[in-house]
Amino acid sequence: MPTLLPSQMQSKLMACLSGSLWERLVDGSIRNLVTTRIEFTDGAISHKRNIANIFAPYCRVIGVSAFQSYRAISYVYFPSVTAVGTNAFSDCRNLHSISLPTCSLIGPGAFYNCFFLSRVSFEQCESIYSQTFANCDQLRSVNVPSCSIISDYAFANDRALTNIVAPNCKILGLGAFYNCQRLSADTYFPICQEIHTYTFANCQQLRYLNFPECTVVRNGAFAFCSNIVSMY
Repeated sequence: MPTLLPSQMQSKLMACLSGSLWERLVDGSIRNLVTTRIEFTDGAISHKRNIANIFAPYCRVIGVSAFQSYRAISYVYFPSVTAVGTNAFSDCRNLHSISLPTCSLIGPGAFYNCFFLSRVSFEQCESIYSQTFANCDQLRSVNVPSCSIISDYAFANDRALTNIVAPNCKILGLGAFYNCQRLSADTYFPICQEIHTYTFANCQQLRYLNFPECTVVRNGAFAFCSNIVSMY
């Protein structure tokens, strides 16, 4: 049975959540899971090799390593989640899309090694911790308008990353964008105050940088960035 797209799942989602139902597998191949759980912890779901799509509209917390190495997961829908634990989705190598519009806390390594994750948007996320999105080879766009801190190696080795929107970020940690070789030629962090060592090291496409409020730039912050034209 082919994997259903999110738009095709809406009627089944509502049907499965009616009455007192707690959890149901939408099809016999255990590829689509609808659940009313409010929290996921490590090992909460069996058959992890098969589940491709998870719909959990009432879930508030995704715990430490809750879905770590669930290799078949492609799409997850958690509209009410406020916290994602350490390594929650790490090594989910087929994860393409995730919707967490109310999430304010994302733990270290939460999406580490999610090779096919291409776009993320966390409108209420306040901090991105170490290696949260490191080694996400296909990640191209990041939207974190409320984020104030991007920690060490948060996006390291994201070689396809071209654009990041973080207008309220004040601190960029050690190696935060290390080896992001396609990061946009025009990079703008309007209120950033501190840039740490190797933050943008080996970001070879950087050319024009705008950090109007920055007062601290650590040694090697732009190491091996050979195409920078100006920074102001």
